[in-house]
Amino acid sequence: MEPLYVSLSFYVSVFILAEITRRVIETLTGPGTLSRRFAYELIATAQMCTCVYENALIIKYYGLIGFFTVVVVLLIVGSYVNRGAFVSPLASIEAVYFGRISIRDFVALFLAELAGGYMAFRWARLIWSAGVSHDHTAFYDNFYCKLGYKVPYVQAAVFEVVGCFLIRYIIGAAPLATKRFVAAITAAGFLTFALRFIGVPGLNPIVASSRMQGCEGLSIDWFLFTYWICPIIGSLAAAIYQSRGQAPAVKKTPAAVKKSAAAVKKTN
Repeated sequence: MEPLYVSLSFYVSVFILAEITRRVIETLTGPGTLSRRFAYELIATAQMCTCVYENALIIKYYGLIGFFTVVVVLLIVGSYVNRGAFVSPLASIEAVYFGRISIRDFVALFLAELAGGYMAFRWARLIWSAGVSHDHTAFYDNFYCKLGYKVPYVQAAVFEVVGCFLIRYIIGAAPLATKRFVAAITAAGFLTFALRFIGVPGLNPIVASSRMQGCEGLSIDWFLFTYWICPIIGSLAAAIYQSRGQAPAVKKTPAAVKKSAAAVKKTN
C-alpha cells in the first residue's frame, strides 16, 4: 500500500475513534459540565498527540512540504471537531492566569491533557498492531527515539521561548474569522522551520512529552526545562504583552445606558 494511503488511514482512524468516543461521552454527561469538558480535553489531546507519531512517515516519504501540509490540515480539522479543547497547557495556563477559568477547571483540564498525552502512544500502538505497512510493523516491534539538534542546545532552548512567543502573538493578532487558519499555518510553519534548522521542535509541552519524553539525548530535568518551562515563558509573555495593548472594556451603568439611548433618539 502507498505510504500516503497508509498515513491517511491512520489519521482517519484516529479522528473517527475520537469522534465516536466524544458522541458516547455526550450521552453520558450534561452540556457545559466539568466532566464533559474533561472528557473533551482528554480525547482531543489523545487524538492530536497520536497523529504526531504518524508524521514521521510523512517526513520520510514526502519531506518537509508534506509534513507542513499534513499538520495544517490536521490542525484545521481538529479545530472544527475538538469541541473547544485547548490541547495544550499553554492555553490553559494563560486562561487561568487571566481568570478566564477557575483553578479547579485548570487542574481538571491539565490532568486531562496529561492523560491524553499518555494515552497517545498506546493508541498509536493499537493501530500499528494491524500491520498495514512495513513501517507500522517496525514501529510496533521496536520504537526507538533520540533527541538530536542541528544547533547548540542553548539555541534550541531559546527557539522554544521565541517560537512560542511569536506563535501566540501572531495568533492573538489574527482576525477572529481567520484565526483557526492562521493558527494552523503558523504552528505548522514554525514546526517545519524547526525540523529543518533546529532539530527537534516542541512548541507544545504535552505533544513534546507524549512523543519525546524518555527519548535519549536529554535528562528529565533538561527535558522539562526545554519543552515545558521555555514554551510557557514564551507563550505567556506574548499573552501578557498583547493584553497590555488592548483597551479594557468599560462597563456602562444603567443610567449611562439610558442616557446614551436618549441621545440616539434625540439625534434621530
